[in-house]
Amino acid sequence: EARSFRMPSALRRLFATILLYCEPSGVRMLWEENYPHMIEDYPSSSNVNSLYIMNKLLHDINDILQQHKRSIKEFDLPQISEGFEDMRAISDLIEHELSIPISDDDLYGSRVLNVGQLLAFDIISEAIRQKHSAIFFVDGPGGTGKTFLYRTLLANFRNDGCIILATATSGIAANLLPGGRTAHSKFKIPIKFEPMAMCHFSKQSDLCALIIRASAIIWDEAPMANRKAFETVDRTFRDMLGVDLPFGGKVMILGGDFRQVLPVVINGTKSQIIKASIVESSLWSSVKVLNLSENMRAQHDPHFSDFLLRVGNGDEPTIENDMIRIPDSMAMHWEGENSIDELINAIFPDLSSHMYDTDYMENRAIITPLNDDVNKLNEKAINAFPGNLPPHKLVLKKGSPIMLLRNIDPKIGLCNGTRLICRRFGRNLIEAEILAGQFKRMRVFLPRIPLKSAEDAKMPFEMIRRQFPIRLSFALTINKSQGQTIPNVGIYLPNHVFSHGQLYVALSRGVSERTTKVLAKKGTNHDHSVELECYGRRNPHMIEDYPSSSNVNSLYIMNKLLHDINDILQQHKRSIKEFDLPQISEGFEDMRAISDLIEHELSIPISDDDLYGSRVLNVGQLLAFDIISEAIRQKHSAIFFVDGPGGTGKTFLYRTLLANFRNDGCIILATATSGIAANLLPGGRTAHSKFKIPIKFEPMAMCHFSKQSDLCALIIRASAIIWDEAPMANRKAFETVDRTFRDMLGVDLPFGGKVMILGGDFRQVLPVVINGTKSQIIKASIVESSLWSSVKVLNLSENMRAQHDPHFSDFLLRVGNGDEPTIENDMIRIPDSMAMHWEGENSIDELINAIFPDLSSHMYDTDYMENRAIITPLNDDVNKLNEKAINAFPGEEVTYYSFDSVPDDTCNLYLPEFLNSISPGNLPPHKLVLKKGSPIMLLRNIDPKIGLCNGTRLICRRFGRNLIEAEILAGQFKRMRVFLPRIPLKSAEDAKMPFEMIRRQFPIRLSFALTINKSQGQTIPNVGIYLPNHVFSHGQLYVALSRGVSERTTKVLAKKGTNHDHSGIYTKNVVFKEIFTKLRSPEDHR
Repeated sequence: EARSFRMPSALRRLFATILLYCEPSGVRMLWEENYPHMIEDYPSSSNVNSLYIMNKLLHDINDILQQHKRSIKEFDLPQISEGFEDMRAISDLIEHELSIPISDDDLYGSRVLNVGQLLAFDIISEAIRQKHSAIFFVDGPGGTGKTFLYRTLLANFRNDGCIILATATSGIAANLLPGGRTAHSKFKIPIKFEPMAMCHFSKQSDLCALIIRASAIIWDEAPMANRKAFETVDRTFRDMLGVDLPFGGKVMILGGDFRQVLPVVINGTKSQIIKASIVESSLWSSVKVLNLSENMRAQHDPHFSDFLLRVGNGDEPTIENDMIRIPDSMAMHWEGENSIDELINAIFPDLSSHMYDTDYMENRAIITPLNDDVNKLNEKAINAFPGNLPPHKLVLKKGSPIMLLRNIDPKIGLCNGTRLICRRFGRNLIEAEILAGQFKRMRVFLPRIPLKSAEDAKMPFEMIRRQFPIRLSFALTINKSQGQTIPNVGIYLPNHVFSHGQLYVALSRGVSERTTKVLAKKGTNHDHSVELECYGRRNPHMIEDYPSSSNVNSLYIMNKLLHDINDILQQHKRSIKEFDLPQISEGFEDMRAISDLIEHELSIPISDDDLYGSRVLNVGQLLAFDIISEAIRQKHSAIFFVDGPGGTGKTFLYRTLLANFRNDGCIILATATSGIAANLLPGGRTAHSKFKIPIKFEPMAMCHFSKQSDLCALIIRASAIIWDEAPMANRKAFETVDRTFRDMLGVDLPFGGKVMILGGDFRQVLPVVINGTKSQIIKASIVESSLWSSVKVLNLSENMRAQHDPHFSDFLLRVGNGDEPTIENDMIRIPDSMAMHWEGENSIDELINAIFPDLSSHMYDTDYMENRAIITPLNDDVNKLNEKAINAFPGEEVTYYSFDSVPDDTCNLYLPEFLNSISPGNLPPHKLVLKKGSPIMLLRNIDPKIGLCNGTRLICRRFGRNLIEAEILAGQFKRMRVFLPRIPLKSAEDAKMPFEMIRRQFPIRLSFALTINKSQGQTIPNVGIYLPNHVFSHGQLYVALSRGVSERTTKVLAKKGTNHDHSGIYTKNVVFKEIFTKLRSPEDHR
């Protein structure tokens, strides 16, 4: 059967396997029949004679036999010619090591090592180059890149002609290293450890010559090996090499994770298992530990990574009997035997479509502690697998995953535990494909062989089973899974784990919470229900991502939780002291707070895009960057105003400044007038929130913090402050901050001598003055403040948002400056490519279809929703547009009704029906109609630290009775999933109602449409502008138009846009040109 597949290398290995296990009677006939097929891939030329070819074949077969302590001399075969074996053998081991292929990925791996890996790489490399005696232990949880580090070391030193021996305790781990072998096989370590035992090779052997030549030795999964194995190798190396140093003076690179399974001690006690570990050996005193901590396997799920570490360290909070809670996103509830089928379906979805998909099978498995449960799971899975059964006792199907139960040929990765996929079946032969490791995708033959029962099988006799040495591997034991990465992993626990590291090994096979599922049959606890409690000791949900170690006790954890909740409450001028909760322990808050503000700023993530942004700044941005950077470095007192139309890259400039100075350890505070603008800056907060600016401005008002406060310490430490969207803020806000900074910092210079980077666009909306006149609105602007005389204006003019449509960019600038030609009443013409004609109410539907085309096909498309919106001046029109859009949106409606009340209305003057019928602009509607996938917008600041600001746009994902799960659409927290609760909301003071109303509702509204003011600061590539009436305030039309990126993707529907004396569509443009004159005045002062 194998001959017909024409795979000579596999045929040679099969021939040796038959000799080893099948005791064939006609060995010589078997040799003669298969000889020409086994040498098909050997080189042949005039210089290579037939005797050499035969000797080479016999030598290769003998090499396989010797791995099993057998020899070709035991069989009725031609013998290797005298001199051939000696001539070949001494060079074979060394030549094999020198000829191991080196991949480019491994060779250049040093370029992408993280900090911990690079430090370990440098330390080990130095020891190898200096030929120092050294033992290293590379310690790191599963997924921290130990194997990647080993492969990088192997490639770099092998590329220089050095020999680095790659070994591991298990065959699976060895298979992940190029040229890897198990340490027991490589160094011929005895199975049973007698006192003063030695490895089974001599000083005259080829292996000794290889070890002498080797520059270093890697031994992975060292914690799994018995310390006596290391001591045996140490004694042997000292004797063979004649050097009385650990391991004969060799550089030994041990590695692994003591959180995983320790050495197997049959029926051993806890103390016996620990005693068998290498840490109990006298060799351990010579070991230098190199720690890796950054989890690369779960790098996209830091919560999962932290959870794994706590489980492995034994720091995850427990209840009685060392029971830990499985995160809800991973846990599956046991509801009878059907739950097993659900677990199989979760890990192997759509199984019938993937029967020949190698990648699908490689990335999936269910793991469980005991073999009996493995068999049960495999039986269920194979019954669900498509295809006809071949006539064997071992039930297999084409494409089904299998696992080896014996070491067949470790040189090509056929180790105990290797996973493969079935490709073809013969009567006595299976062709399979290796699923993972350095021999991934290699096709091999697996024969039937006689297999002996293990000595510890607890049977009164030895049994021999003649069968293929495999079992199905839809499921495998926890011990067999060690060393493997399984992106989609299920963990079945019919009973609890029973040995050190088992649960950690099982969980750390996965890469994220989302793709890891745990089904624990005995996983419920009646004393610890899942109802939401109020603080951490009784509710593990809120503390799952807190770091825990032996230095962190439960009181500290509770205080930290209370502190964090209090921090959120204080953003809303509330305190935890107002609630029936445990109070923060005396001294904790003061101890924590002073470091919290500074540490938070110093720990803000820095993206590579922002850090290297300076390389792609345009001329105007680069000039501004250099001028501001110089002032920060020189610590000069300075106020800059970065002026530029919407889309000229102001935010990009701020992010580049933030990243570059934060990367140098400086603190740059990022603030903005609006929550939306703040959300676009890493670590951004609204200026009112950050500096505790009062809402009402009294004469000589100050910010609400003291000289002794942590905020004052933070401001002193800050190198600069960014304040975006400055033209929107009232000048009194700046003056209040200026007075406060001068007082707190003791420096009588503008803003206490700090470098202030203001920014924005005076073409956009100016400060809100309730019922204010033009002169009052201008008077409220920062240009009217005495501070403005100290401002240096930095101009940005190149429109990056509309750079592919220069005509649109020029049009926007003319509109914003008030230079676009007008007819009567300041009416400007909308370009024909943007204008839509009003032809009745159906025109609104046409606008919706133009901005949201093919809506039914995009109900779960986040990018589609992020890039589209219709904007209009008034809330009533926003509601009208949203109602039309949600009716056209596919899916089932979910309706939430508010509960409305008027405080102290003891006479019931205001009936609920009346209150339900009104919707002041700052409140959500009484009847909130949503669908899965529909876009929504926040109407309150819920948690600005994670981007939940007034105006934040999200998309609905799941609905509860009093909770909505949503996903943030844009900003630095884009794609984050959040929970939105129902909360009581008060009507605004300017709502023009004779009473204050409280509406208990979700603080959201649909955001297919939004007001012009709410759109400020956002880029909306496909934007529609609906103008049932003309704009009424400075900058409104400009803000609406400048949300777009091109004429082609911007549509304007003006209900009153026609003019009988002029063709085309017209609308009003309100611009206060006086503000631009004042904007240029600081330069004139100087």
